Formats: sequence, C-alpha cells, structure tokens
Amino acid sequence: MKANDFSVVFIGTSSGKTSLKRFHSSLLIKSYSFNLLIDCGDGISKALLSQGISLDLLDGILFTHLHPDHSAGFPSLIVQMKQLKREKKLKIFCHKNLTEVLKSFLYQSFVFTERSSFELEYCEFEHGEKIVLSEDFKFISKQNSHLDEYGDYLNEKKTGFACSSFLLMLGERKVYYSGDIGSNQDLNLFKDQKPEIIITEATHIKWKSILDFIETNQPEKVYLTHLSDELEFELKQKVKILPQIIKEKIILADDGLYFQIKIS
Repeated sequence: MKANDFSVVFIGTSSGKTSLKRFHSSLLIKSYSFNLLIDCGDGISKALLSQGISLDLLDGILFTHLHPDHSAGFPSLIVQMKQLKREKKLKIFCHKNLTEVLKSFLYQSFVFTERSSFELEYCEFEHGEKIVLSEDFKFISKQNSHLDEYGDYLNEKKTGFACSSFLLMLGERKVYYSGDIGSNQDLNLFKDQKPEIIITEATHIKWKSILDFIETNQPEKVYLTHLSDELEFELKQKVKILPQIIKEKIILADDGLYFQIKIS
C-alpha cells in the first residue's frame, strides 16, 4: 500500500441476526500509518483470519456501541492476540461512557490484561471531539438515536449508553460511517461536511430514506451493510429497477468487499 492510500475492508456485514453467509458487524480501515478496526462482533477473530488479515496488523479498535453483534467478539479477540504473543500496544477508542463496561467485559471473561505480552490503551472521546490517529487519518463522532428507546432501562449514570456515527477523514476525503442508527435523520448527522462516501446500515432505515438521501446529497457511493439474508434479497430486487445513474452509486456489501481511497 502506498503511503497516502487507504483501503476500506468489510470484515462482517450481517445484521444482528446470525447468518451462515456473513459475520457480524465490523469494518477495517487500512493505511500506511494506522490500521483501525471498527467494531468486533461475535466471531471477529475467525472473520479476520478468513480474510487473511493478521491480528497483529491492527493498531486500534473503535467501538460504535455495545450491542453484542458489534462488541461480543472483543474478549476472544484479545485472547487470540495473547496466544499469538502480540507485543505492540493496542489502542481502544470508545466514547467515555463505554470504557468501564469494556474493561469489565474483559475482567468478567477472565481476560486479565496484566498477564498479556502487550498493552491495552483506552482512548476515550467525547462526541464532537476530533481524534487524530495520524497526520492523514482522523475521525469525529456524533451521538445517534439508535439506543434512545432504551433510556428508561438505564441507571442515572447511563453507563454504557453511547451510540456513535463517525465522520472518517482520510486525507482530504470524507467517509460517513453510520454504524447502527435509529431514525432517518441520523443519515444527516454530518450533512454539513458533505462526505463523498457513505457507509450505512440498512436494517433500521427505510429504503425510501436512502434514495431521498442520495438524491438530495449526491454522494459518490453508498455502501449498504448490516444486512440479514432476507433484506439482502429484498434490496437486490429494489436496486435492479433503479435508474442506472442511481444504481451505479449503491453497493450491497458482502464480507471481504473492499475499496481503495487514493489520496493525492
């Protein structure tokens, strides 16, 4: 990979419903300077290995939220890294409300990082804060509405309550990664930044809202992920009948799909 190129790799593209065809949600942003895994749902270690990606390649993990299809693979991934005798530090990026839950998840899984050959560094952020991974790789998060329906079940501290969408700044290029969202309005969280590439889940959003967003904002590409087997079949039929100019913009993601972003 050239020093100024990025690759975006779909590691897992399933919805919360387990599929024999897809692993649970995970996205890898590869660059010369930093390799960031976004989310690590159930089966993440096998998902990475099935695509020939060394676990030692990862420099950091970024969490959108703590639903199990986005986070349940975290302890087992750390265990695999321990067994492979990883040495380099692993950075864990998460909203400040998630840190203690993630640490407890490892502890309750009997994964004691003090016994590891590598260091885990938790890098907390606030929504709206720009996080710099390298000179050409930055991200900003915003809270979306995916977890709003659970508000009545949380304690006053709202421990673990955060669900983020991200603007990924890859050189001069901007990618919006929605994560799981709760309403059509969440597609527009970074509308003012005019991201060229959209990666959005498709389970919790209406098809018409996706088409309206494309018509209004004219992104270069829209990648749809977080797909059940049934939804994949349904969306393929809907894409077939679209005008060619819209059809060319929409890509249904499969595990292993990747695209490159070249930075001039």
